[in-house]
Amino acid sequence: MGGFFKKITYGLLKSVRAFDIYGKPITLHYRGEEKFKTYVGGSVTILVFLVLLSYASYLTAVMFQRQTVIYSSSCVVRDLNSDLSDNKPAEHGFAMAIGFRWNNISFLDEAFLRMYKVRAYQYSAILQTGGWNETEEELELVRCQDYFPYYNQTHLKRYRINNHVCIKVKDYSIAGNLYTDISKTLRIKISKCSSADRGDCYESKDIDEYIFYQYLEVVMINSYFDLHSFDDPIKTYLTQEYYYTYQAGYFTQTNFYLKENNMDALDDYTLVGGKKKRKFYTVAKEKTDKYAYTSGDYAQIEFHLDPETEVFKRNVFTFMDLLANIGGIFSLLSSLAMLIVGFYAEKMLRYSIMAKCYTFDKRELFQEQPCQDSEGSLEVPNTPVREQPSDAYGRNLLKEDLAEEEKENRKEESEDFEGGSKEGSKEEEKEHQISRNF
Repeated sequence: MGGFFKKITYGLLKSVRAFDIYGKPITLHYRGEEKFKTYVGGSVTILVFLVLLSYASYLTAVMFQRQTVIYSSSCVVRDLNSDLSDNKPAEHGFAMAIGFRWNNISFLDEAFLRMYKVRAYQYSAILQTGGWNETEEELELVRCQDYFPYYNQTHLKRYRINNHVCIKVKDYSIAGNLYTDISKTLRIKISKCSSADRGDCYESKDIDEYIFYQYLEVVMINSYFDLHSFDDPIKTYLTQEYYYTYQAGYFTQTNFYLKENNMDALDDYTLVGGKKKRKFYTVAKEKTDKYAYTSGDYAQIEFHLDPETEVFKRNVFTFMDLLANIGGIFSLLSSLAMLIVGFYAEKMLRYSIMAKCYTFDKRELFQEQPCQDSEGSLEVPNTPVREQPSDAYGRNLLKEDLAEEEKENRKEESEDFEGGSKEGSKEEEKEHQISRNF
């Protein structure tokens, strides 16, 4: 029974030793193997692979769940003198609505048109050889019910934003500024109804009295980059700017500056889908001024291009990052294991070779061969420990050496015996001669 368990234990240890990848290279084959493998090296190898497997499993879960995201943003100020390209914010999710706050009257209602006139223009100023060429292209205004692309329609109805007016077209553009060769802005003007427009306008006093209690509201759809959203990373929200527009003898002008933003996202961990690129606009800043009331305008709203642009970058943990991390931790663990196991394997290789090549001759080590010295004392001869090879060939060689050595010893003993007998006879003759002389 003990032999059975011993055999199983030996088989398991042999299997563990087969895992050793840190074995010391040898010039000759050792037991049919090119490397000297040990149980310690096999155990360390198994431990290293278990650590790598655990780490790889963790990184794989992180990759599929997109838990590790590298995010960065940079703000760049571009030169509007050289970059005169058109920017169309309405095509990238931006929209605006204008109306009186908490008022059921729309700017397009007949009662309102008898008091005010609301118009939207695409203003352009282009520097030519003879001077500035300024044009104003009027844009159609409609109710915002179907032209205000905000996802929460319940919110729009609750705050009566659907009753405001919006620009119907989306191809209006903004570019440059007042000091560039090309300048394009979006203008919205609110003016008092005049007889030149229609003949049924209310009295000027009644119009001023009505607007005195109203808040002009500008509602805009702003966009932002949602870091944790991968299906729809560009989200929208409402920005509500409202202010009292009327002050006796003044009109209000408000300038909104739209900033262009660019999203550059690598959301595919397999690197097959490539990068996603999106553009969106946000209101960067706002400036309001009051001027003397001269032309009959109550308020004027302008949208300009902001020179600053922001770039958002997002990279998820990809399959290539997974391989790089696993390769790095494997190199580190392999180097440490190589130092530890390599030192141990070098010592064990020498020990194993010595143990396989040489053994002690215990028979001669513990065998006593007493002999008498000149003083009559007994001593154990200083018999050298013989080393014999463990293999069959070595044992045969050792037997031949022992036989020759024994033959030589017998020859020497016989010669010593003959020499001793001759010397003894000479001493007897000498003693006999001395006795005769006396």
